[in-house]
Amino acid sequence: MFDGRTLYVMHPPNLTAYRDTTGDGVSDVSEDIVTGLGFGLEFRGADHTTNGITLGIDGYIYIAVGDYGYRKAVGKDGTTISHRGGGVVRVRTDGSGLELYAQGTRNIYDLAVDPMLHVFTRDNTNDGDGWDIRLHYLPPGAHMGYPMFYKYFANEHMQSLADYGSGSGTGGFFVHDAGFPKGYSDNLYTADWLTNQITRHPLTVKGASFAVTQEKFVSVPHPVDMAMDGQSNMFIASLYGGNYTYEGDTVGYIVRLSPNRTVTPKAFDIGAATDVALRTQLGGANLEYAIQAQREILRRGARAGVVAGLNAMILDKRLSANARVAAMFTLSQLTGDKARATLTTSSADPATRGLAFRAMLDDKSKNTGITPAMFVKALSDTSKTVQVEALAALVRLDAKSSAAAIVPLTGSSDATVAHIAVNAVVSLNGWQYALKALDGTTPAIRAGALRALELMHDTLVVQGLFRHVAPDAITNSPEGMAAIGNAAVQTDVLAAIARLHFTEAEWNGDWWGTRPNFVGPYFSAVPWAGTPAARSILVIGLNALKADRPSILAEYERNRVVPQGTKDVIMA
Repeated sequence: MFDGRTLYVMHPPNLTAYRDTTGDGVSDVSEDIVTGLGFGLEFRGADHTTNGITLGIDGYIYIAVGDYGYRKAVGKDGTTISHRGGGVVRVRTDGSGLELYAQGTRNIYDLAVDPMLHVFTRDNTNDGDGWDIRLHYLPPGAHMGYPMFYKYFANEHMQSLADYGSGSGTGGFFVHDAGFPKGYSDNLYTADWLTNQITRHPLTVKGASFAVTQEKFVSVPHPVDMAMDGQSNMFIASLYGGNYTYEGDTVGYIVRLSPNRTVTPKAFDIGAATDVALRTQLGGANLEYAIQAQREILRRGARAGVVAGLNAMILDKRLSANARVAAMFTLSQLTGDKARATLTTSSADPATRGLAFRAMLDDKSKNTGITPAMFVKALSDTSKTVQVEALAALVRLDAKSSAAAIVPLTGSSDATVAHIAVNAVVSLNGWQYALKALDGTTPAIRAGALRALELMHDTLVVQGLFRHVAPDAITNSPEGMAAIGNAAVQTDVLAAIARLHFTEAEWNGDWWGTRPNFVGPYFSAVPWAGTPAARSILVIGLNALKADRPSILAEYERNRVVPQGTKDVIMA
């Protein structure tokens, strides 16, 4: 990714910035801004490792991580993260703020990030087992389900936008360029190595997510990635003649795809541009120049006229939403918490509210003094997208008491809102509030609260689940449960306790292979401190709820409390 002065290169396991500080077009500074993000080529090869990167208008580099995962990735500021499996990681251009953005993908190769910071990717197949080419929309905090959830726990992961059958997903790119032919700008494009196609995906907003279609755009042998310049040219990299292992230095080529035109627009000279010209590009209809203009504004510093100009852009409702959003994230990176007043004003406007929240809180080191009240209020916003941003904001604030207001959204009719709300309750460790939602509420909220509870491995959660349903029960006795009338709640709670019976083993760094175990809910299930209590309660429940034994045992099997196929033996 090139920002006009610095070239960022992901070469696993490191992300390196090659900086040209003198303007002569040659890098004179090289620094690793992230190390350990994946494995080197000696581990297995180039596939399934850490792959493409995209710079968003929020100043984060979004990184597509294949399902090797990473044992210990370290940012320039010392932040460390670890994760088994695929997902999206992001980091600021100076190497700070390294974090896991989304997870549960299989082996993604690249990402598309649009001007409003929606993240998309075309995922790879599992070579069978029900996981084919999937197109994902990835809001912050999403879990796409691979490999533990997608098969038998499909209601617990974020749903993909589409399933396109066989293929080998590679590149992804969002074109925002007014010079592209009419109808082809403001579109998502993805590449597929196996089908030899670049496809176009018109998107329609649908609640907190999107409805999508797929249309053939151009055929290229083994396309792997795409990029745009500021002059409306698309560049497509082909791995023609290549394979999964190194085939020599004559493999592949690059195609330039240009609009049918008689005159090519002159390239914009970012370095020589005035401050006014930079702001014009920042708010223009060309995402490539907008990002480069933003980086140049940041390099020049927070001079009074520049700050005033950005403030004016943010509050000018005559401008497009993406222009105002670009100005918001430029101002927040340029001035830190001094941008807060303008961003708060912008959050009153429905067109920019959600991303104003994000711009306020994206840099956790500058969140001091922000209270959760406005974000809690936004949980009831009419816009589902704003609700998702409010959830992400409360998680970034670590506003634990807000979990009480979040729990009702776990039962939202919008599947994306419900999914992100469940994960938010877990992130905030809001088990007390989830327990309170198990009675006197709707079945949807109860189900959402239980989904959150079963993800929190805390002995207090196990005890709370039992006591909530049968407060007078005597240990190792079914009488207390039998005295409680709501058998449906009891059965649901037992299913949650069955999930808590085991936990995921600590990862030793081994890869799970191209077709990992998909039985779930854990890849490597092991006992933990709460297992003895959970097992005792599961026995009590099975003895007490005689009429529901078949369904209870089915949940015990599904959660691997008992071996699969033993339900009938136990019943006998």
